[in-house]
Amino acid sequence: TASPSSDKEKMNEIINTLGIENIEIRNETSPDVKPYVQEVDISWISVKLPDKFLEIKKLLEILLKKEVTVLKDLGFVSSQEVNKKEILDAVIKINNKLKEVPFNEKSIYYNALKSQAKALKIHHALELLETQGISPLLSYFKRMRESKSRSSSELLSDKTVIKILTIADNLSQEGIEHPKLSKLFELVVKEINNGKNLIIFSHYRDTTMRIVKELKNYQGVRAERFVGQASKKGDEGLSQKKQKEIIEKFRSGEFNVLVATSVAEEGLDIPEVDMVILFEPVPSAIRSIQRRGRTARKRSGEVVILMAEKTRDEGYYWASKKKENQMKNTVMEIKRNFKKSDQMVTEERGQTTLKDLISLPEIIADDREDKRVLKI
Repeated sequence: TASPSSDKEKMNEIINTLGIENIEIRNETSPDVKPYVQEVDISWISVKLPDKFLEIKKLLEILLKKEVTVLKDLGFVSSQEVNKKEILDAVIKINNKLKEVPFNEKSIYYNALKSQAKALKIHHALELLETQGISPLLSYFKRMRESKSRSSSELLSDKTVIKILTIADNLSQEGIEHPKLSKLFELVVKEINNGKNLIIFSHYRDTTMRIVKELKNYQGVRAERFVGQASKKGDEGLSQKKQKEIIEKFRSGEFNVLVATSVAEEGLDIPEVDMVILFEPVPSAIRSIQRRGRTARKRSGEVVILMAEKTRDEGYYWASKKKENQMKNTVMEIKRNFKKSDQMVTEERGQTTLKDLISLPEIIADDREDKRVLKI
């Protein structure tokens, strides 16, 4: 695999399940790999958020701090600087506490559940503002209003949220959007005029819809949207048949830009492209590797990452870099441990190897891109 887990426990679980007895590691500079690896030029484009974006960001951060303080004071989060995972994990802790306390104390923890729900919503709103723009933020608040949940109703009636929506509505009417969009369109037009084909990755389906709609206004750009099978209100998913049709049209040159969500990261026989553009970095090492892997298979390619300065974009970029390095170090550590274990087994049992001690399962490897099935 090009992308094992960066988590040591998960990697060991795979090893034990498959009865793996040895690990071989190669990278781009390995002598037996280097002649076959094409050059990948990785660069990033930074943009600054407009002042009005920063004003909304500050207001959302005040709201988030208020709800997180409730959770922190009750011991459900460790600090004010929490990530999404810690907010998500808090709900389990609160529910466990509700099972323990007497009835007359439960109201405190029901309020904590509301704070947790509101914190999660505010955190997501911040991410949309910083990485996607005003339209996705307004759409999110609209869906929140339609949901009619208690936490959403309380949040939407907050004076600070009303102020945020007023600023956002004004920006939308003025046509002010995330600066990454203009940079993206400028880059796409330039590369298409140079005869290149591209994949644009975005984490959000709403963003892929908006990008395709705008790109169709540019001469020479033939863009198509590529998303998963799941459907939601106002956005129908693509069946496997439709996905296959789009891939074949892309392969034949019927269109030159594929705007995709994570569904195009792996497992599909998508043609090689000259350039991969990431509308936003992802905090996953595996997903970053898979996205990069869509270019530079048979010839050199480029990867361009769009990032908003001093936002989650930068945090996610460096998180994926850290996890990728951690992944390599973990594989090396496990390989060293394998050598020690193999040596110990050989010394204790003569020439008996680890393979002799393990009952190996039947393994079927399905290589979808080459359309071959290998049975061992």
